[in-house]
Amino acid sequence: FARHTPMAILTVFAAGTTAILTPAPLVSRRGVSLAAASASLLPSPLPLHTALAAPPRISLTDRSGNYVVDIQKAAAGLEDPLAEPEGAFSTISAALAVAPAGSTVLVRAGTYTERVFVTRPGIQLLAEPGAVVAWRSDKPYEAALTVDLSEAASGGSVTISGLTVRHSSPSIAQNYAVYVPPPSRAASATKVELRDLDVSSSSG
Repeated sequence: FARHTPMAILTVFAAGTTAILTPAPLVSRRGVSLAAASASLLPSPLPLHTALAAPPRISLTDRSGNYVVDIQKAAAGLEDPLAEPEGAFSTISAALAVAPAGSTVLVRAGTYTERVFVTRPGIQLLAEPGAVVAWRSDKPYEAALTVDLSEAASGGSVTISGLTVRHSSPSIAQNYAVYVPPPSRAASATKVELRDLDVSSSSG
């Protein structure tokens, strides 16, 4: 037998970040090298493009680019701001939180027990028949629907259409069903259009 200098064998594992150097003494018998046999015993490394593949992208919108709100998602116990394959949020507030200026938010039928704030110009909030925002509070200054562009850096129209708003509170301190304070100077030319809304409020 003849002993030779050990050789280091490099293997890149699936994580794609760890390289392990494994000393493998090469011993030959009758002139036959055992290096190939030693290397063949190691697991075959995965291709780097497989090991480092990015996770699948979850879309926040439907195929038309709209932010969809569906009460059925809330009933299924799913949490925001995670979206289903075609982008359905369980609350209007969650969709508005991620929808940039110029977006359309579609609200499916159902009762949404939440306060809704529109704070970006260029938003269209379009509700299907039967979509209801319901808010009852014992506190003052809690409108059910607020369009507040007082800190907007630019102008742009806001349209809210087809929504039913139900509001009630024993307090009469600015407890409106719908509240639209004056916009910022930068957004002074903004047009806020409330179209086909069914609004009711009971206070005091």
